[in-house]
Amino acid sequence: NVIEALYSGEYYDSYSDATIPPYVAADYGFIPLMTGEPTEEPVEEPVEEPVEEPAEEPVGEPDEEPEVPIYPTFDPAPHRPILPADPSEPIDPMEKPDEPDEPDDPAVRQKPVFADVPPDAYYAAAVEWAVENRITNGTDPGRFSPEAFCSRAETVTFLWRAAGCPIPSIRNNPFADVPGSAYYADAVLWAYEAGITKGTDSAHFSPDRTVTRGQVVTLLFRMLKGSAEGGNPFIDVRNDAYCADAVRWAVTNGIAKGVSKTRFAPDDACTRAQIVTFLFRAMGEE
Repeated sequence: NVIEALYSGEYYDSYSDATIPPYVAADYGFIPLMTGEPTEEPVEEPVEEPVEEPAEEPVGEPDEEPEVPIYPTFDPAPHRPILPADPSEPIDPMEKPDEPDEPDDPAVRQKPVFADVPPDAYYAAAVEWAVENRITNGTDPGRFSPEAFCSRAETVTFLWRAAGCPIPSIRNNPFADVPGSAYYADAVLWAYEAGITKGTDSAHFSPDRTVTRGQVVTLLFRMLKGSAEGGNPFIDVRNDAYCADAVRWAVTNGIAKGVSKTRFAPDDACTRAQIVTFLFRAMGEE
């Protein structure tokens, strides 16, 4: 029989008059007789493999943080400011220690040293307290001038600072002799508003007038809302005097002792040493 290859890729068996697939012809060892034009081998076109496009990275924070290179570490030496050999020279600004919250005020950061305030003076502790609490400073570098007289403006300012420098709520100044720009303006308005002073008359405070001992204890008496207690041991303080209750209060509470056992000298000018001492005792600091 003859096996004839067909164009369809199958084979024709003349013996059985049937077409057989190529794998059957191969199994039986048939050698096909090629008739007609040879078949062209199919040309396999190259198949393009799909190109995987890179997946888009999600926008946002990565799941893992990038690795950070590790560098060697060391413990720094304790901070030691470089102090100059001469104490008057400033500290190197690059080595300056941290500043405190409070301003660098020598009156606050160290005890005051006044050449005219002996350590054993009756007013020494009062002067130190007044300077440290910013109630008053010296009159000159190294001097407090304890025997100098005080003005009404200075005295009211001392009381105002001891009270914490409250801001007065009234802004209409009743005193023609108290300029709004004066250092004592807020102190005077505060004292007037609180009923501590009424001025020397309805339109004048007389800020430059020297204050007297009777006036100082009266201002303190009104400021602290004292009450008259005890008797009056002073022959120079009448019972109907404007300062009589204040003097009794001051003596009973150990704020003032008088210039002698029988004299208070209410009309004498009050010194800086006396004023800070009265205030020191009245504020309960002694």
